[in-house]
Amino acid sequence: SARTSRAYKYGVTGDANDREMLKSAMIGVYNLMTIASGVGGTITRASDGQVVAGRPGLPVRAFVAEDDPLFAGNSDVSVGRPDVYRYEGTIMGNPARRRYLIKAPVSRDQVNGLMLGIMAEHEVLLARNDLADWRAEMARAVVTFLETYIKNGWKVIDLDGKATVDGDFKNLKKNPNILFPNLSWLKVGAWISGNDHLRRKYRDKVEKYFG
Repeated sequence: SARTSRAYKYGVTGDANDREMLKSAMIGVYNLMTIASGVGGTITRASDGQVVAGRPGLPVRAFVAEDDPLFAGNSDVSVGRPDVYRYEGTIMGNPARRRYLIKAPVSRDQVNGLMLGIMAEHEVLLARNDLADWRAEMARAVVTFLETYIKNGWKVIDLDGKATVDGDFKNLKKNPNILFPNLSWLKVGAWISGNDHLRRKYRDKVEKYFG
């Protein structure tokens, strides 16, 4: 992915501009993984203004500033869609209150991409002993996602309170396209955070399905 390439580029060059691009990408991903919590603002259904409870640990597919002209008329974030929500508040990197449109739900492939990029960024920054505060922030966001996901019975629960279309993974053994990504998510989360619970969950799944 572009984020992975950007991370390894900084790992090779050590260039200040590459570092800033990596940090900017990390802020964007952090917001993707935390905006649905509603912390720092309010979430409503864009179509009718109904207030929706925030869901810590829920990554979203995308979010855009509502007044960004680049996305004017974009059907993916049309306020009439049932899977589009409005968040009014602050996000990391922008302390001013602003209105954002959230596109849900997140897909399994997108979570795979998020985890791959997070792993590469952590690897590079750990090797350079750099941005320890940001490594810790990302680790907390990943742990919150995984712990919530496990608590919900290996399901990604969307802002509407239902499992996302590709977010019901309780039958892990039946489909390797589900089992292996789940193992990789647990492995990445345990590695970047040192979280003992995630380590145990990873070992338990490996032993259960591979002996």
